[in-house]
Amino acid sequence: MRLASARRCARAGYLAIASVIFGKWRIGGTIIACLLFGAATALQFQLPALGIAVPNALLIMLPYLLALLAVGGLVGRQMAPATSANRIAAERSLRSQS
Repeated sequence: MRLASARRCARAGYLAIASVIFGKWRIGGTIIACLLFGAATALQFQLPALGIAVPNALLIMLPYLLALLAVGGLVGRQMAPATSANRIAAERSLRSQS
Protein backbone atom coordinates (compact mmCIF):
# COMPACT_ATOMS: atom_id res chain seq x y z
CA MET A 1 0.00 0.00 0.00
CA ARG A 2 2.81 2.43 0.78
CA LEU A 3 4.41 1.93 -2.62
CA ALA A 4 1.16 2.71 -4.42
CA SER A 5 0.79 5.94 -2.43
CA ALA A 6 4.36 6.94 -3.19
CA ARG A 7 3.78 6.39 -6.91
CA ARG A 8 0.63 8.50 -6.83
CA CYS A 9 2.48 11.33 -5.12
CA ALA A 10 5.36 11.12 -7.58
CA ARG A 11 2.96 11.38 -10.49
CA ALA A 12 1.22 14.36 -8.94
CA GLY A 13 4.60 16.00 -8.39
CA TYR A 14 5.43 15.63 -12.07
CA LEU A 15 2.19 17.34 -13.02
CA ALA A 16 2.85 20.10 -10.46
CA ILE A 17 6.26 20.85 -11.96
CA ALA A 18 4.80 20.74 -15.47
CA SER A 19 2.08 23.16 -14.35
CA VAL A 20 4.60 25.68 -13.07
CA ILE A 21 6.64 25.48 -16.27
CA PHE A 22 3.53 25.61 -18.48
CA GLY A 23 2.28 28.59 -16.46
CA LYS A 24 5.56 30.41 -17.19
CA TRP A 25 6.29 30.74 -13.47
CA ARG A 26 3.29 33.03 -13.00
CA ILE A 27 0.52 32.26 -10.53
CA GLY A 28 -2.32 32.79 -13.01
CA GLY A 29 -0.79 30.58 -15.66
CA THR A 30 0.03 27.92 -13.10
CA ILE A 31 -3.55 27.85 -11.85
CA ILE A 32 -4.86 27.48 -15.40
CA ALA A 33 -2.38 24.66 -16.06
CA CYS A 34 -3.42 22.90 -12.84
CA LEU A 35 -7.06 23.15 -13.87
CA LEU A 36 -6.23 21.76 -17.32
CA PHE A 37 -4.33 18.78 -15.90
CA GLY A 38 -6.99 18.27 -13.23
CA ALA A 39 -9.72 18.20 -15.87
CA ALA A 40 -7.73 15.63 -17.83
CA THR A 41 -7.41 13.54 -14.67
CA ALA A 42 -11.15 13.85 -14.00
CA LEU A 43 -11.89 12.53 -17.50
CA GLN A 44 -10.48 9.18 -16.35
CA PHE A 45 -13.56 8.77 -14.20
CA GLN A 46 -16.18 10.79 -16.10
CA LEU A 47 -15.94 9.26 -19.57
CA PRO A 48 -16.54 5.65 -18.45
CA ALA A 49 -19.37 6.83 -16.20
CA LEU A 50 -21.00 8.50 -19.19
CA GLY A 51 -20.70 5.30 -21.19
CA ILE A 52 -18.12 6.62 -23.63
CA ALA A 53 -15.84 3.78 -24.72
CA VAL A 54 -12.22 4.92 -24.45
CA PRO A 55 -9.33 2.55 -23.71
CA ASN A 56 -8.42 2.70 -20.02
CA ALA A 57 -4.70 3.05 -20.76
CA LEU A 58 -5.37 6.17 -22.81
CA LEU A 59 -7.39 7.69 -20.00
CA ILE A 60 -4.60 7.04 -17.52
CA MET A 61 -1.99 8.54 -19.85
CA LEU A 62 -4.03 11.61 -20.81
CA PRO A 63 -2.82 14.07 -18.12
CA TYR A 64 0.81 13.10 -18.71
CA LEU A 65 0.48 13.33 -22.49
CA LEU A 66 -1.00 16.80 -22.09
CA ALA A 67 1.86 17.74 -19.76
CA LEU A 68 4.46 16.54 -22.28
CA LEU A 69 2.76 18.41 -25.11
CA ALA A 70 2.36 21.57 -23.06
CA VAL A 71 5.89 21.70 -21.69
CA GLY A 72 7.73 20.23 -24.65
CA GLY A 73 5.83 21.43 -27.64
CA LEU A 74 3.38 24.23 -27.06
CA VAL A 75 5.23 26.43 -24.63
CA GLY A 76 8.47 26.77 -26.52
CA ARG A 77 11.80 27.56 -25.00
CA GLN A 78 11.58 29.05 -21.52
CA MET A 79 14.02 29.89 -18.83
CA ALA A 80 13.50 29.85 -15.10
CA PRO A 81 13.15 33.25 -13.44
CA ALA A 82 16.56 34.77 -12.79
CA THR A 83 15.50 36.45 -9.54
CA SER A 84 15.47 33.17 -7.62
CA ALA A 85 18.98 32.30 -8.68
CA ASN A 86 20.23 35.82 -8.00
CA ARG A 87 18.83 35.78 -4.48
CA ILE A 88 20.48 32.43 -3.71
CA ALA A 89 23.82 33.65 -5.06
CA ALA A 90 23.55 36.84 -3.00
CA GLU A 91 22.81 34.88 0.17
CA ARG A 92 25.79 32.62 -0.44
CA SER A 93 28.12 35.56 -0.96
CA LEU A 94 26.86 37.17 2.26
CA ARG A 95 27.52 33.96 4.17
CA SER A 96 31.02 33.63 2.76
CA GLN A 97 31.83 37.22 3.77
CA SER A 98 30.83 36.57 7.38
